[in-house]
Amino acid sequence: MAKKVILIILITAEVLLCGLLALKLVRGEPKAERITSCIELPERYMNGFEKELYRKAVDFLRKVSMGEEPPAGGVWFEFSEMPDSRDEAYASAKKVEFFLERYVPEYTYWLDYLWITPYLESEYGVYGVSMYCYPSPVFVDYSDYDFINYSDYDSGLNFGYIQKEDVEYAQKAFENAKAIAAKYDGKSDYEKICGYAEEICKAVKYDHHAADTDNFSEEDIRPWRIVSVFDGDPDTNVVCEAYGLAFEYLCGLGGIECHYVTGYMGDEGAHGWNTVVLDGKNYFTDVTACDTVNYTDAEIKRMHPFILTSASDVAPDGFTTGHIGKGSYYSDRYVYGDDTIEFLPEELRLVSEKKYHTDNWLYIAIGVLAVGIAVRAVIPKKKPKETSDFCGNY
Repeated sequence: MAKKVILIILITAEVLLCGLLALKLVRGEPKAERITSCIELPERYMNGFEKELYRKAVDFLRKVSMGEEPPAGGVWFEFSEMPDSRDEAYASAKKVEFFLERYVPEYTYWLDYLWITPYLESEYGVYGVSMYCYPSPVFVDYSDYDFINYSDYDSGLNFGYIQKEDVEYAQKAFENAKAIAAKYDGKSDYEKICGYAEEICKAVKYDHHAADTDNFSEEDIRPWRIVSVFDGDPDTNVVCEAYGLAFEYLCGLGGIECHYVTGYMGDEGAHGWNTVVLDGKNYFTDVTACDTVNYTDAEIKRMHPFILTSASDVAPDGFTTGHIGKGSYYSDRYVYGDDTIEFLPEELRLVSEKKYHTDNWLYIAIGVLAVGIAVRAVIPKKKPKETSDFCGNY
């Protein structure tokens, strides 16, 4: 009788779990809108003027990165309508600057710095915006630039085109990145994320010299550039900005919403990391930490404490994370920078207090029960012992 009860319980549990799984598959989890590139993400948080300015700027930066346009010191964008006030116009310009620096790394690998200046009035009766974008001498030789007449309306400096070999170098790097992303096509988002982090950590090492000297100069600009992650050169190493932008780029190729954010980490000073949106929730990920803490590739791929991990004391200005190390435990406070707080929506700065969980436990439970039922079904029942009829015949 007891065995029958156990068997009934097992079968009932199996049916219930299979039913829950089927219901989950039918209803699905709340999913964020799928993306085709992280370039499109900023437009969610922009008004009409900002979107138009952002698109014009992205198109220009793309052409420069491909060697189709020279990186002018003062490219002019004309608009039929502008914000009503100077303050509003400048706030929009700074906002677009913020997103350009973080969401289009494939088009800004050559860029040293940029700023955007709106003009609400002009003697020509037109409205527009000047975007000043200065290239790094790593990619453009400053000695070759030509001075443009400063009396011209669109005055500025023309530094010539990005050198052909540098364009080819960058395009090869992004081809390598796309090949990495393609390796994980068909995988779950969780598997993609772990795979992307592992691939980046295999491709480069952390450049302690660049980070310690913080020498963002014409000689040392490459450690901050995404192309250095994917150039295939084992001697090219990077700092946190390149880690974060490379991870964001791969996630964009994989259709996963990911944001590169900046701020400060504990006593380490300025830092950059990522916010990944899965199933409608924001998760903290720090690929740089994956490569600076002594973990194996297998640990990076499975349950690494810096990937989609939990947080505590979550607030709009930052959060605390606890990391389990080799026989130790420590925590860090991640604080967003002022520009991140100003331009990145609060909804994206509030990360999950619980780490991301896959549904493997459900499949394991169903599998274990299935095995138990199968084993119980195939084990032959023992025949009852024959009893003597001695008493009955006596």
